[in-house]
Amino acid sequence: MCEMVQQFEAPVLARVVVRPTLLHLTLDTSALAASPVPGQFFMARCAEVYLRRAIFPCRVEAGRMALLLPLGQDLGLTWLAARQVGETVDLIGPLGRGFALEEAGGNLLLVSWGSALACLLALAEKALTARWAVALVAGFERPDLAVATAFLPPAVEYQVTTGMSAPEELQSLLRDMLPWADRVGAAGGMAFYSRLAATIEANRLGLRPGLAQVLVEVPMACGVGACGACAVQTRPGVRQACHHGPVFDLAELVL
Repeated sequence: MCEMVQQFEAPVLARVVVRPTLLHLTLDTSALAASPVPGQFFMARCAEVYLRRAIFPCRVEAGRMALLLPLGQDLGLTWLAARQVGETVDLIGPLGRGFALEEAGGNLLLVSWGSALACLLALAEKALTARWAVALVAGFERPDLAVATAFLPPAVEYQVTTGMSAPEELQSLLRDMLPWADRVGAAGGMAFYSRLAATIEANRLGLRPGLAQVLVEVPMACGVGACGACAVQTRPGVRQACHHGPVFDLAELVL
């Protein structure tokens, strides 16, 4: 493990049920020596299941981090979401490679599909601090799954599309926004990345390395590249998402 990776107990500071399908959990990370980069993750021990679960902070502050946890989709995350204020969560991290963002600033376009949006919120805050202009376009299968604007910094331009027509509307929003963007950050699954790559190819005169970074969500059983469960096909060869990623250059992925 990297010297900065730690195993520690994180007390629950706040627990807010946003809606029946979403929970906002704040953890005390004052024991952590190094703050995570957006896109890095932690492996959380969930007592009712054998394997740890990968969790991505949606916000990082001095001594604390926040999570947006989907409810009812996974036994381990359901156990984690049931933790009450004062209880602790056993974490290992920060792990993996996160989003790289130049200090020069510019226009950053964030794109997401579904619950993957949560891991982009920390990137939006970091980009604003570095004087980037940030726009976020997000698609959801149903209106009740959309993340409210209250979870985003006010300076972020936020556009949402929902329902059966959401995939097509999201592509339309992307076509309008891509000429504006100097960099793209995305989260949403491999099928979504295939469509994103095609849209960039058609609207940016090609998908060049360095333009778009994406967070590849695959099962991560160990978090340290030992089990091989999170193998990702890239042009340079097979890579482990938990070690070489989970953030990859979109131009490197084999889609």
